[in-house]
Order: sequence, then structure tokens, then C-alpha cells
Amino acid sequence: MKIKESKVFGIRLSALIEVVAFLLVINICSYYFGLGNRYIDIYPHPYWIILLVVVIQYDLKETIICVILMILFLYVGNMPIKKLTDTSFYYYMQLSIRPVLWLATAVVMDALRKKRMKITTELVELIKDSDEKLEVVSRSYNLLQKKNKNLELRLAGELNSAVKIYNAARKLENLNASNYMDIMEKVVLSVMNPVQFSIYTLDNNGLSRKYAYNRDKDSHYRNHFSNDSKLYRSIVVLKKKLSIVRSEDELILKGQGMLAGPLIDIGSGEVMGMIKFEKIDFEELDSKNIELFSILCEWLGSAYRNVIRMDSAESNSVINFDTMLYSVDFFSRQVFFLTKLAKRSKIDFTSITINIANREEISSDIKKETVALLYTTMKENLRFTDQVFDLDYRNGAYSLLMPCTDENGAEVVLNKIKNNLLNKNVSTRLVKYSFRIKVLNKK
Repeated sequence: MKIKESKVFGIRLSALIEVVAFLLVINICSYYFGLGNRYIDIYPHPYWIILLVVVIQYDLKETIICVILMILFLYVGNMPIKKLTDTSFYYYMQLSIRPVLWLATAVVMDALRKKRMKITTELVELIKDSDEKLEVVSRSYNLLQKKNKNLELRLAGELNSAVKIYNAARKLENLNASNYMDIMEKVVLSVMNPVQFSIYTLDNNGLSRKYAYNRDKDSHYRNHFSNDSKLYRSIVVLKKKLSIVRSEDELILKGQGMLAGPLIDIGSGEVMGMIKFEKIDFEELDSKNIELFSILCEWLGSAYRNVIRMDSAESNSVINFDTMLYSVDFFSRQVFFLTKLAKRSKIDFTSITINIANREEISSDIKKETVALLYTTMKENLRFTDQVFDLDYRNGAYSLLMPCTDENGAEVVLNKIKNNLLNKNVSTRLVKYSFRIKVLNKK
């Protein structure tokens, strides 16, 4: 920012004050400490000092005014005495040597100063231009670096998505009627990273919650959506994917989730249910993850349709192919048949039913360990004529049918089973079992 200087007739006032003050000081010093002749006979004259100062600081106008004031302060009332031997030409030539030198110095020094200022200005402009070019290059470099980073992140994201999809596809290979909810949970968590989500299945009354991951007991999220709700119509009828990033979808969700979509069977286009993310990091709701969510809905829908088909096929099967035990659907038919046979043949026929009584109170890890132990124990104590039925192997419920065995014989078998269960593993000692012997026929 330039400071506006005061001027008198176009001459800067600061220059006038400096020149007059300096000349007055020199003349006063000459009067008190010298001969009082204003140092007219000294070479070089002290006035040169103020001339050089003005030439360096100010323009040619101020310099010429300085020369004029120097001449006035030196010669007014202080003209040297003309010698008898001096001619008029010589006398006036001697008088004019100093003013001419002063004026010539002022002009030459001003020209040099202006030349230096021009060079300096050009250098400043050159530096300024270089700085601007450098800034442009720097911005271009930063922009290129940012684009390169975004490209790397995008490629990494695409690769990560491909890996997630591959891992999810491998998990779906092991899907069956007994573990489909566990597999669905693993698939959802491997493809995306929701903090909390729920899976709903379709029934005659609407959408009912079948599974909830990481949901609090006091959660405000609904377990059922009726046929006349907006969310049901959007998911089941219109087959829309809802996201809170869209204002119209947020009104439909009404705080019940951040992302929701129908479980669609790709083959038939039938809606099997709904998956709803109640909590997920907001930065995860980008276009790439929305597309992944769409793929996830189709995969889980098709997988759930296959589970229903397999479950329907296995319901009429004699063997549960997960445990290779007799199925629960075959149990009632076999009990009916063996009971009739025992009565006709007049033989003893008993059964032992075993299940985990406190399965709601123990942890999932202990429950899995106990189920595996119970299954192994039943198999180990199986005699040639006995039959083990899987009533609900996921929750640890089995039944042992023992033809030709009375109640006492069943007690012996049951005691062996109890000893194995209670002494096999320390962690399962927290588990409480329910044992029951039932006499189906007594001879």
C-alpha cells in the first residue's frame, strides 16, 4: 500500500524539509565553528552530502530544487571577493564550477537511479511471474496428486469389493436350512460393514423380523411392518431400495433404519423379505456401496428361496443330511410304527429325550460346544437296535428310541449319557440338561 505524501507545487514536502534543515545546520556550524564563510573554500563541499541523499531518495524535480537551494544557501550574501588579477570570465567560471558539477551529478545520478529502478522493477515482475507460474504448477501438481490418490482409492475399493463378493459367494455355497441365518449374517458383514441390521421375512400379515444383528433389547425398531405401511409397499410392491441420503426415502423409513431393500429371488422376481440396516457409518452410503447393497439383496433373496426349497424337500426326508441322523419329521411316524409293533410283539419299548434346559441363559459359544458334545454322546451310546432322532440339533434336542428295552435298561443307558455329558468338558458344566424316559410299551 502506497502512503500519500504531502507536496508543495509538485515537490515532496519531506524533501524540502530535509534539504533546508541540512543546509541550515551546515551554515550554522560554519558560523560558530568555522570562518563563517559557509565552507566555500573547502573541497569537496559538505553540501555534496545532502545532494547525494536527495538523489538516492527522490526524483529529478526534488534533486534540481536541492541544487538550487544549495546555490542560494552558498552564494547569497557570501560571494567571494574578485581578485585584481582575475578576469570576469575566470571569476564567473570559478563560481559556476560547483553548481554545474552539482547539476550534472544530479542528472547523471537520477538517470542511473531510474535505470536501477527499472531493472529492479523488471526483476520484481519476473520474480512475481515466476511465483505465479510456480503456484500454477504447484496447484496442478496437487490436483494431479489428488486425482491420482482418488484413482488409487477407487481401484483399491473396486478390488476390495471384488474380494468381498468372492468371499460372500464362497460362504453361500454352504447355505442350508439349519445355518442360513448364520451364513446370511457372515455374508452381510463380509460385503458391507453395518453396525446393526435386521432380516425380515414375508408372511400373510406383512414383514416380520426373523433375525437381528447387534440390536439392543430396548431398541425402538419395529419387529413387524403391516401390509398397509408405506415401507411395506415400497419394499414388497415397488421393490425399491430405500436410503436416508434421499429425502423421499427418509420420510418412508421414519427413523426405522438408514438403508433398506427387498430380498428378491432373481429367477422369479419374487420378494422373499427385507434386509434393513438400522445403523451404518454415513460415509459408507456412497454409490459404490449402494450398488453392493443391491447385489446383496438379490443374493440373499435367491439364497433364501433355495433354503425354502431345500427345507421343503427335507421335510419329507427320513435323514437329516446335516447330522446324518433320523429327521424330526420321521420321528412321529417311526414312534407310531414301533409302538404298534411293540404292542403286537409284546416287547418293551422306551425312549429317552434329552435337551438343553437353560439354552437361553448360556453364551452362544458354550451352546455350540454343548450341542456338539451332546451329538457325540448320543452317537457313542447308540446300540445296534437304537435309533437317534434329531428333534432340534441347533438347540441341542435329541430323542433315542430303544426297542426291546425296558425302563431299567433305559436308566442304565441314561446314566452313561449323563456321566459323559457332565464330565467331558469343564466349560459345559454350567449347562443344565433335561432328561426324560418315556415307556411307550410294556410287555
